[in-house]
Amino acid sequence: MKKIAPPWRVFQHPAGPLHLVAATLLVAGLAAGPAAGHPAQNEYPTEAGEARRLYESWIDNWTDGPAELLLTNEEREIWGGLEDTQQRRDFIQWFWDRRDPDGRQADNEFRDAFYENVAESNRRFRGIPKGWKSDRGRVRIMFGKAGYVARRTQAELFGRSGRAEFEVWSYFSLGSNLAFRGVSGEFRVYFISTSIGRYEIFDFQWGAGVWDRNIRLAFEYTRDASIIDPRLEFKTGESAASYVREITEGTLPVEIPLDVWTDVGGGGVVSVPVRVRLGDLLFRPDGDQFVAVLEARLTVRPSSGAGAAQASESWEIRLGQDELLALGGGSFVTPVTVAVEPGEYEAELTVSHPLAATDAEWKQSVEVTAEPAIAIVVGHAALSLDPADESAVAVLMADDATFDSGGLLVVAAWMSGVEPDVEALSIQLETPGGSTVVLTVEEVRWLGGLDGPLLARARIPDVERGDYRLVVDFGAGLETASTPVKVAR
Repeated sequence: MKKIAPPWRVFQHPAGPLHLVAATLLVAGLAAGPAAGHPAQNEYPTEAGEARRLYESWIDNWTDGPAELLLTNEEREIWGGLEDTQQRRDFIQWFWDRRDPDGRQADNEFRDAFYENVAESNRRFRGIPKGWKSDRGRVRIMFGKAGYVARRTQAELFGRSGRAEFEVWSYFSLGSNLAFRGVSGEFRVYFISTSIGRYEIFDFQWGAGVWDRNIRLAFEYTRDASIIDPRLEFKTGESAASYVREITEGTLPVEIPLDVWTDVGGGGVVSVPVRVRLGDLLFRPDGDQFVAVLEARLTVRPSSGAGAAQASESWEIRLGQDELLALGGGSFVTPVTVAVEPGEYEAELTVSHPLAATDAEWKQSVEVTAEPAIAIVVGHAALSLDPADESAVAVLMADDATFDSGGLLVVAAWMSGVEPDVEALSIQLETPGGSTVVLTVEEVRWLGGLDGPLLARARIPDVERGDYRLVVDFGAGLETASTPVKVAR
């Protein structure tokens, strides 16, 4: 089994941070009284199921409820353009579907966790405004339960006399939320008591009721991170099932990126490239890691005559939580290869995802030649390969990923039937004007024998941003391979 190491969960159990987010300023409009047409006595349910049933029933006035805290600017614009109740119902389904961590399940774990925090806010915060509309309620819904809560006087905080009382919430970790990466590793949110039972957010420069820049940035990061599937487009007039990601329909989205490959048949082998988005895979917890498994079977049948050849592969993608968060938008890229005599064949590839009970199929006529072939894929150094595991497979970012000056670039090349002279390997960037810049090759490893890949890590020098062509010379009389790349900064 080839092992690589995994993508995401931008949410945690309801007791932990939800990675949700609110509108940038969370202005006073949210602190207003009950929405028109909704009985005040029913507006603050203290059980999660009851809260979900109530707020999700406000179809035409849904944004008067707590889900408004999660709306992105794009979603807000879409909502403002909807014309009737059915379109709003479709929007609400789409809104939660794109935040659903596992579209195969009937329920939505993210939405359930969200309403757990809403209900908890309604139970705990009884001032005016109360519940999820209060400042403490909004922070609880967005960031989850604080690691530590303390009451402090003005004298304890500022060293000066005064009767003001503060409630200080300390967060020690909010995952990938960049706004919380302070030197001390702790982020504090201050609330000042402005009346009995009422606490308002407090800014040291501007006072009560002002949300400082760091908290607003944290809201933005969390809101964006709540969206699991940003590719899910909103369309009105479709059934709810049409919004669920492809994995729920029993189809695994698999790409065969022939645009970055040479001929599928060459050097006495059929080598079919496979690319799968990590975001389309279902991962299961395994200790402190997450694991997904893919199984592939390539069958090659002669166009005339009998005698099929077959190759099977099994890939275990194993990632820690931080890696999963960082790489969730990337892709797993590798070929499946089977050796055959030169001739005409019908190739059939099946890739299965056992945990999700989904698969994908690809078929094509292939002409196999005796000449060696070179296939090249370029990506970021997404994972550090295990030096002790010669069957390790690289996880490379998607084709449209860009690189930075001084950054790391990975070249994965599959050699069909020939082993290159790694000592002669040269990697260069070619400018539109025809000049070349030589990259420093830091590591070259041959993985898995003649079915590849040859993996080379190279450091990009300081160059101007723009479009380049990456040229790889494998020596030993082999033709060079090239692919376009972009340097962003």
